[in-house]
Amino acid sequence: MPPITDWIPVDLLPGLWAGALALLLWSALRRWYDALPVRILAVFAAVLGILFGPVLFGGKLLLPLDGLRGQVPFRSLPPVAPHGNLLQGDLLQLVAPAQAAIRTALREGRLPLTNPLAGEGTPLLGDPQAQVLQPISLVALPLPWWRAAGVMATLRVLLALTFTYVWMRRQGLGEGPSLAGSLAYGLGGFVLLWVGWPIANAAALLPAVLYALARCRQQGERKDFLLLTLSTASLLLAGHPETIIYALLVATVFWAGGGALSREAGEGRG
Repeated sequence: MPPITDWIPVDLLPGLWAGALALLLWSALRRWYDALPVRILAVFAAVLGILFGPVLFGGKLLLPLDGLRGQVPFRSLPPVAPHGNLLQGDLLQLVAPAQAAIRTALREGRLPLTNPLAGEGTPLLGDPQAQVLQPISLVALPLPWWRAAGVMATLRVLLALTFTYVWMRRQGLGEGPSLAGSLAYGLGGFVLLWVGWPIANAAALLPAVLYALARCRQQGERKDFLLLTLSTASLLLAGHPETIIYALLVATVFWAGGGALSREAGEGRG
Protein backbone atom coordinates (compact mmCIF):
# COMPACT_ATOMS: atom_id res chain seq x y z
CA MET A 1 0.00 0.00 0.00
CA PRO A 2 2.51 2.64 -1.11
CA PRO A 3 1.64 6.31 -0.58
CA ILE A 4 1.41 8.49 -3.65
CA THR A 5 2.61 11.60 -1.79
CA ASP A 6 3.61 12.62 1.69
CA TRP A 7 0.78 12.74 4.19
CA ILE A 8 -1.64 15.66 3.86
CA PRO A 9 -4.79 16.47 5.88
CA VAL A 10 -7.09 15.30 3.07
CA ASP A 11 -5.80 11.79 3.77
CA LEU A 12 -8.09 11.78 6.80
CA LEU A 13 -11.22 11.94 4.63
CA PRO A 14 -11.53 8.19 3.92
CA GLY A 15 -11.37 7.42 7.63
CA LEU A 16 -13.82 10.16 8.55
CA TRP A 17 -16.25 8.98 5.87
CA ALA A 18 -15.97 5.34 6.86
CA GLY A 19 -16.38 6.30 10.52
CA ALA A 20 -19.50 8.33 9.76
CA LEU A 21 -21.01 5.38 7.87
CA ALA A 22 -20.18 3.02 10.73
CA LEU A 23 -21.82 5.32 13.25
CA LEU A 24 -24.88 5.61 11.00
CA LEU A 25 -25.17 1.81 10.78
CA TRP A 26 -24.72 1.25 14.51
CA SER A 27 -27.15 4.06 15.35
CA ALA A 28 -29.80 2.60 13.02
CA LEU A 29 -29.44 -0.79 14.68
CA ARG A 30 -29.75 0.79 18.11
CA ARG A 31 -32.77 2.82 17.10
CA TRP A 32 -34.80 0.23 15.19
CA TYR A 33 -33.29 -3.22 15.74
CA ASP A 34 -30.75 -4.65 18.22
CA ALA A 35 -28.19 -2.38 19.84
CA LEU A 36 -24.57 -3.45 20.10
CA PRO A 37 -22.86 -2.78 23.45
CA VAL A 38 -20.30 0.01 23.44
CA ARG A 39 -17.54 -2.42 24.41
CA ILE A 40 -18.30 -4.55 21.35
CA LEU A 41 -18.27 -1.49 19.12
CA ALA A 42 -14.91 -0.54 20.62
CA VAL A 43 -13.49 -3.95 19.69
CA PHE A 44 -14.79 -3.64 16.12
CA ALA A 45 -13.43 -0.11 15.80
CA ALA A 46 -10.02 -1.24 17.08
CA VAL A 47 -9.92 -4.18 14.67
CA LEU A 48 -10.86 -2.01 11.70
CA GLY A 49 -8.30 0.60 12.75
CA ILE A 50 -5.54 -2.00 12.91
CA LEU A 51 -6.47 -3.50 9.55
CA PHE A 52 -7.25 -0.38 7.56
CA GLY A 53 -5.79 2.54 9.52
CA PRO A 54 -3.02 3.22 6.96
CA VAL A 55 -5.51 3.51 4.08
CA LEU A 56 -8.18 5.34 6.08
CA PHE A 57 -5.98 7.90 7.81
CA GLY A 58 -2.41 7.47 6.56
CA GLY A 59 -2.69 8.34 2.88
CA LYS A 60 -1.90 4.83 1.65
CA LEU A 61 -3.88 2.91 -0.96
CA LEU A 62 -5.39 -0.56 -0.84
CA LEU A 63 -4.43 -1.29 -4.42
CA PRO A 64 -1.52 -3.40 -5.76
CA LEU A 65 0.14 -0.47 -7.54
CA ASP A 66 3.39 -2.39 -7.88
CA GLY A 67 1.65 -4.29 -10.66
CA LEU A 68 1.70 -1.16 -12.80
CA ARG A 69 5.43 -1.64 -13.37
CA GLY A 70 4.59 -4.23 -16.01
CA GLN A 71 2.59 -1.70 -18.02
CA VAL A 72 3.61 1.22 -20.21
CA PRO A 73 4.34 3.98 -19.15
CA PHE A 74 5.15 2.74 -15.63
CA ARG A 75 7.98 0.31 -16.39
CA SER A 76 10.63 2.70 -15.12
CA LEU A 77 9.04 3.03 -11.69
CA PRO A 78 11.10 1.60 -8.82
CA PRO A 79 9.67 -1.50 -7.10
CA VAL A 80 8.01 -1.19 -3.72
CA ALA A 81 8.76 -3.25 -0.65
CA PRO A 82 7.13 -5.66 -0.25
CA HIS A 83 6.46 -6.40 -3.89
CA GLY A 84 2.89 -6.45 -5.10
CA ASN A 85 1.13 -9.73 -5.78
CA LEU A 86 0.72 -10.23 -9.52
CA LEU A 87 -2.37 -12.37 -8.88
CA GLN A 88 -4.13 -9.15 -7.82
CA GLY A 89 -3.73 -7.63 -11.25
CA ASP A 90 -7.44 -7.69 -11.97
CA LEU A 91 -7.94 -5.11 -9.21
CA LEU A 92 -5.97 -2.70 -11.38
CA GLN A 93 -7.18 -3.92 -14.76
CA LEU A 94 -10.88 -4.57 -14.05
CA VAL A 95 -12.26 -3.43 -10.72
CA ALA A 96 -10.55 -0.05 -10.30
CA PRO A 97 -11.06 1.04 -13.95
CA ALA A 98 -14.77 0.24 -13.65
CA GLN A 99 -15.01 2.38 -10.51
CA ALA A 100 -13.16 5.20 -12.28
CA ALA A 101 -15.46 4.95 -15.32
CA ILE A 102 -18.57 5.14 -13.12
CA ARG A 103 -17.32 8.33 -11.50
CA THR A 104 -16.40 9.85 -14.85
CA ALA A 105 -19.86 9.14 -16.27
CA LEU A 106 -21.64 10.62 -13.26
CA ARG A 107 -19.38 13.66 -13.25
CA GLU A 108 -20.22 14.26 -16.92
CA GLY A 109 -23.93 13.83 -16.30
CA ARG A 110 -24.19 10.47 -18.08
CA LEU A 111 -25.63 7.18 -16.91
CA PRO A 112 -22.80 4.69 -16.25
CA LEU A 113 -23.88 2.30 -18.98
CA THR A 114 -20.56 1.60 -20.68
CA ASN A 115 -16.86 2.29 -20.33
CA PRO A 116 -15.79 3.78 -23.70
CA LEU A 117 -12.09 3.61 -22.77
CA ALA A 118 -11.93 -0.20 -22.67
CA GLY A 119 -11.67 -1.79 -26.11
CA GLU A 120 -14.51 -0.57 -28.28
CA GLY A 121 -16.61 0.01 -25.19
CA THR A 122 -17.42 -2.46 -22.43
CA PRO A 123 -20.60 -2.60 -20.33
CA LEU A 124 -20.74 -1.14 -16.87
CA LEU A 125 -24.38 -1.47 -15.87
CA GLY A 126 -24.47 -4.90 -17.51
CA ASP A 127 -21.28 -6.07 -15.77
CA PRO A 128 -21.95 -7.27 -12.20
CA GLN A 129 -18.28 -6.83 -11.30
CA ALA A 130 -18.51 -3.09 -12.00
CA GLN A 131 -20.88 -2.80 -8.98
CA VAL A 132 -22.79 0.11 -10.47
CA LEU A 133 -25.82 -0.44 -8.20
CA GLN A 134 -24.08 -2.13 -5.26
CA PRO A 135 -24.80 -0.11 -2.06
CA ILE A 136 -21.26 -0.62 -0.73
CA SER A 137 -19.97 0.96 -3.93
CA LEU A 138 -22.62 3.68 -4.01
CA VAL A 139 -21.84 5.02 -0.53
CA ALA A 140 -18.16 5.31 -1.52
CA LEU A 141 -18.90 7.43 -4.61
CA PRO A 142 -18.14 10.76 -2.85
CA LEU A 143 -14.49 9.66 -2.71
CA PRO A 144 -12.13 9.31 -5.68
CA TRP A 145 -11.79 5.71 -6.81
CA TRP A 146 -8.25 5.26 -5.49
CA ARG A 147 -9.36 6.23 -1.97
CA ALA A 148 -12.73 4.49 -2.25
CA ALA A 149 -11.05 1.08 -2.54
CA GLY A 150 -9.96 1.20 1.09
CA VAL A 151 -13.32 2.49 2.29
CA MET A 152 -15.22 -0.26 0.44
CA ALA A 153 -12.96 -2.92 1.94
CA THR A 154 -13.51 -1.44 5.40
CA LEU A 155 -17.28 -1.46 4.94
CA ARG A 156 -17.25 -5.11 3.88
CA VAL A 157 -15.48 -6.16 7.06
CA LEU A 158 -17.64 -3.80 9.12
CA LEU A 159 -20.85 -5.35 7.80
CA ALA A 160 -19.55 -8.87 8.31
CA LEU A 161 -18.55 -8.15 11.92
CA THR A 162 -21.67 -6.22 12.87
CA PHE A 163 -24.36 -8.43 11.42
CA THR A 164 -22.68 -11.69 12.39
CA TYR A 165 -22.68 -10.45 15.99
CA VAL A 166 -26.35 -9.42 16.10
CA TRP A 167 -27.38 -12.57 14.20
CA MET A 168 -25.59 -14.83 16.68
CA ARG A 169 -27.14 -12.96 19.58
CA ARG A 170 -30.51 -13.63 17.96
CA GLN A 171 -29.66 -17.33 18.05
CA GLY A 172 -29.42 -17.16 21.84
CA LEU A 173 -25.63 -17.03 22.15
CA GLY A 174 -24.02 -14.90 24.83
CA GLU A 175 -22.01 -11.77 24.25
CA GLY A 176 -18.63 -13.51 24.38
CA PRO A 177 -19.40 -16.33 21.93
CA SER A 178 -21.14 -13.88 19.60
CA LEU A 179 -18.09 -11.62 19.59
CA ALA A 180 -15.81 -14.59 18.95
CA GLY A 181 -18.04 -15.78 16.11
CA SER A 182 -18.21 -12.36 14.51
CA LEU A 183 -14.44 -11.95 14.64
CA ALA A 184 -13.91 -15.45 13.26
CA TYR A 185 -16.21 -14.74 10.32
CA GLY A 186 -15.43 -11.07 9.66
CA LEU A 187 -11.69 -11.65 9.88
CA GLY A 188 -11.82 -15.08 8.29
CA GLY A 189 -9.87 -16.13 5.26
CA PHE A 190 -12.66 -15.75 2.72
CA VAL A 191 -13.64 -12.19 3.65
CA LEU A 192 -10.09 -10.88 3.96
CA LEU A 193 -8.71 -12.80 0.98
CA TRP A 194 -11.29 -11.24 -1.34
CA VAL A 195 -11.77 -7.97 0.54
CA GLY A 196 -10.88 -5.87 -2.51
CA TRP A 197 -13.12 -7.79 -4.92
CA PRO A 198 -16.91 -7.79 -5.46
CA ILE A 199 -16.96 -11.42 -4.30
CA ALA A 200 -16.51 -10.13 -0.73
CA ASN A 201 -19.78 -8.20 -0.98
CA ALA A 202 -21.74 -11.45 -0.86
CA ALA A 203 -19.77 -12.69 2.14
CA ALA A 204 -20.27 -9.38 3.95
CA LEU A 205 -24.00 -9.17 3.24
CA LEU A 206 -24.96 -12.77 4.01
CA PRO A 207 -25.04 -12.20 7.81
CA ALA A 208 -27.38 -9.24 7.28
CA VAL A 209 -29.80 -11.48 5.37
CA LEU A 210 -29.60 -14.16 8.08
CA TYR A 211 -30.20 -11.58 10.79
CA ALA A 212 -33.21 -10.19 8.94
CA LEU A 213 -34.61 -13.71 8.50
CA ALA A 214 -34.18 -14.37 12.22
CA ARG A 215 -36.03 -11.19 13.12
CA CYS A 216 -38.82 -11.96 10.65
CA ARG A 217 -39.23 -15.41 12.22
CA GLN A 218 -39.13 -14.13 15.79
CA GLN A 219 -41.00 -10.83 15.58
CA GLY A 220 -42.21 -10.29 12.03
CA GLU A 221 -42.65 -6.55 12.25
CA ARG A 222 -42.80 -4.34 9.17
CA LYS A 223 -39.30 -3.01 9.83
CA ASP A 224 -37.96 -6.58 9.87
CA PHE A 225 -39.36 -7.32 6.42
CA LEU A 226 -37.97 -3.99 5.22
CA LEU A 227 -34.52 -5.01 6.46
CA LEU A 228 -34.90 -8.38 4.74
CA THR A 229 -35.85 -6.67 1.48
CA LEU A 230 -32.94 -4.23 1.60
CA SER A 231 -30.35 -6.81 2.64
CA THR A 232 -31.50 -9.35 0.05
CA ALA A 233 -31.53 -6.71 -2.71
CA SER A 234 -28.00 -5.67 -1.70
CA LEU A 235 -26.90 -9.31 -1.79
CA LEU A 236 -28.38 -9.79 -5.26
CA LEU A 237 -26.36 -6.76 -6.39
CA ALA A 238 -23.15 -8.04 -4.81
CA GLY A 239 -21.39 -8.37 -8.16
CA HIS A 240 -20.38 -12.05 -8.18
CA PRO A 241 -23.23 -14.33 -9.35
CA GLU A 242 -21.72 -17.62 -8.17
CA THR A 243 -21.21 -16.46 -4.59
CA ILE A 244 -24.63 -14.81 -4.58
CA ILE A 245 -26.17 -18.21 -5.35
CA TYR A 246 -24.20 -19.86 -2.55
CA ALA A 247 -25.31 -17.18 -0.09
CA LEU A 248 -28.94 -17.51 -1.12
CA LEU A 249 -28.74 -21.27 -0.66
CA VAL A 250 -27.38 -20.80 2.86
CA ALA A 251 -30.16 -18.34 3.66
CA THR A 252 -32.78 -20.73 2.28
CA VAL A 253 -31.47 -23.64 4.36
CA PHE A 254 -31.38 -21.42 7.44
CA TRP A 255 -35.00 -20.38 6.95
CA ALA A 256 -36.19 -23.89 6.10
CA GLY A 257 -34.48 -25.25 9.20
CA GLY A 258 -36.41 -23.01 11.54
CA GLY A 259 -34.57 -19.77 10.93
CA ALA A 260 -34.11 -18.84 14.57
CA LEU A 261 -35.08 -19.53 18.11
CA SER A 262 -38.59 -19.02 19.34
CA ARG A 263 -40.05 -15.55 19.58
CA GLU A 264 -39.54 -15.48 23.34
CA ALA A 265 -35.90 -16.62 23.19
CA GLY A 266 -35.09 -14.16 20.46
CA GLU A 267 -36.63 -11.26 22.31
CA GLY A 268 -34.78 -12.24 25.43
CA ARG A 269 -31.46 -12.02 23.61
CA GLY A 270 -32.31 -8.93 21.54
